[in-house]
Amino acid sequence: MGLQENSRLAAHYHLMRRIRTFEERVGELFVRGQSAGSMLHLSIGEEAPAVGVGSNMHDGDTFRTHHRGHGVFLARRAFVGLTLSHEPHQIFGAIIEGVCFGTRTILDGFKDGDCTSIEMTIGGGAAASRLWMQSHANTAGIPVRIPESTDAPLMGSAILAAHGAGHFARIDESIEAMVKPGVLIEPDPAATAAYQNVYQQYRALYPALKQIREQAE
Repeated sequence: MGLQENSRLAAHYHLMRRIRTFEERVGELFVRGQSAGSMLHLSIGEEAPAVGVGSNMHDGDTFRTHHRGHGVFLARRAFVGLTLSHEPHQIFGAIIEGVCFGTRTILDGFKDGDCTSIEMTIGGGAAASRLWMQSHANTAGIPVRIPESTDAPLMGSAILAAHGAGHFARIDESIEAMVKPGVLIEPDPAATAAYQNVYQQYRALYPALKQIREQAE
């Protein structure tokens, strides 16, 4: 069945094209030095998973993205309150805050299960963005720990190798000796308080927009 005979497939295709166009534009801005940060992780070529999974979510489902998360955000997106006066940096800021609110949602889920988080430890390329890490701290209301080594897979492999080679009797000893605390980013109390109402709006948006998304699909 071709796209013209299947409106759902056509909608998915156009959404994937939109994601690709956005990513290509972001890449151009990065090359020109017109975007924040010293590194960029695009999701070009990963449009289909974002659209496919995003279009089959149900009430209560949580789709947590990763460092190549632009496509996921655009697949389940809603820029509420966007006007002609908003500029690109404000849109990028909204995307960052949206990802941070996604983390807050997961932490709240843990809390509902009697597991309260008092600190986050973040590694990987995203840890290089102080703006993003501060946003995580502010939206969650808890400190963000950036370890001395932010390459978690590499550090984990080194820990296991040190234990396997007999340098440490237990893996816990390897962790204690090799993992350094690094930097602790404290939340800004004023920003955390300001985010409370915005976060509640974020939580209310999914069910409110569900019918609209289904009509678009």
